[in-house]
Amino acid sequence: MGRPFSEKEREEKRQLILDKAEELFVKYGFVKITIQDITEAANIGKGTFYSFYKSKGALFVDIYAREWTKLQEHLLKKYKNMNGNLEDLVVLYIKENRKNLMENPVLSIIYNRDTLEHISDKYGRQGLIDFSELNKSVLIELLRSWTKDKEIELNIREEILSGMMRSLSYLIYHKDEIGDDIFEEVIQTFIDAISLEIKANIVVK
Repeated sequence: MGRPFSEKEREEKRQLILDKAEELFVKYGFVKITIQDITEAANIGKGTFYSFYKSKGALFVDIYAREWTKLQEHLLKKYKNMNGNLEDLVVLYIKENRKNLMENPVLSIIYNRDTLEHISDKYGRQGLIDFSELNKSVLIELLRSWTKDKEIELNIREEILSGMMRSLSYLIYHKDEIGDDIFEEVIQTFIDAISLEIKANIVVK
């Protein structure tokens, strides 16, 4: 048995697994890639892989969260504390965030229904739950930055508005049922409805 990895070596090995797996997922998709493909690309044994990740799904959630965090850091820098009407800021953020999610080669992988089913193993599912909480907290942080120091109150809970914003991403899994020809119009109608709901619940102090 070899010597155990130092903390620095463990982090370097983890980043190597993430990087090699990301390359494979982007090139071939999530479903087609096996853990053996990943271990061969990273030049590690399966035992080493399982010392970091219990499943391919758990690994992908980490890859997704890493890329999503980069995107949100960019969007937070751009949008946090931005001045303007609350409903307009929400709509601007929704549209830019959605465009990035759908066009990013890593983030867009999850919007394939087969991919989501495979990610949602018992280990990946917990990662998705944790990620959902992170997503919610980022949106609440943004919403609070847009309402603080302003002479308004919002008569709708931030958690509810955050949930409405996040729910738009999940509609992609039902694109076939909604209809490909009307899907984007449906999305826009939901965005308009969110904007109207905000307007209806703004109270001047």
